Amino acid sequence: MRSEMIARYAVIAALLGTSAQAGWFDVVKEQAATVLKSDNGTATSSLTTAEIDGGLKEALRVGTKLAIEQLGKEDGFFGNALVKIPVPEQLGMMAAGLRKVGMGKYVDDFVLASNRAAEKAVPETAQIFGNAITGMTLDDARKILAGSDDAATEYFRSHTAEKLKAAILPIVKQYTEETEVTTYYKNMVAAYDAYAAPLVAQSGLGGLLNSVAGTTAETTGYDVRDLDGYITGKGLDGLFTVLAQEEKKIRENPAARTTELLQKVFGQ
Repeated sequence: MRSEMIARYAVIAALLGTSAQAGWFDVVKEQAATVLKSDNGTATSSLTTAEIDGGLKEALRVGTKLAIEQLGKEDGFFGNALVKIPVPEQLGMMAAGLRKVGMGKYVDDFVLASNRAAEKAVPETAQIFGNAITGMTLDDARKILAGSDDAATEYFRSHTAEKLKAAILPIVKQYTEETEVTTYYKNMVAAYDAYAAPLVAQSGLGGLLNSVAGTTAETTGYDVRDLDGYITGKGLDGLFTVLAQEEKKIRENPAARTTELLQKVFGQ
């Protein structure tokens, strides 16, 4: 059995060595096409169904682990311009008004606290992703292998989004209190009402800021209870964005195959 496995991996290594530039998913898809057409899942391919299934799931575990680790730490969101959570659109005029009169600190404090809440909540998603990977069927694997660079990410989005939202929202609520998001929001509103709004009105910038913000609504009428849902939604968007990046790396970059199983099945 051991010699058989060694021979199998030698074949894999030889196969991968013929195209160093090819992404590992391209190689696996060729192997998968042979295996998945077989009634017994073995056919004449160098890779068995179990190896394909195991390798794909291992890749997804690596990708989700890296995405969660990247975002679930200080500045994971706040320090990443691609996923940094901004002021809600409904508060755009308020934020612009405060910055125009030199009171942007209130906006910055609010944005920092919002991102800190998301950073605290992201690690709670690990178990949900793990369950989704474990429950993945061979048909799911086939579609992901044959799909685009973010096929696995889209699979997670369609199969886990609601569960992730339900899991993250209570954590976000907890951390919006601990990181004082609501307090910073109220400070921002108070500063705008007391100082920025009168100056904006006197300067004639009100119409311009309304145009920039894309709304003429009273900004201070924003329901603070919506903040938790807003941060949760933006947090998930950021998580899926980074997950798609990690998925693409594993598909294209041999150096991203960081576990023994990935190295054995998909080659260096």
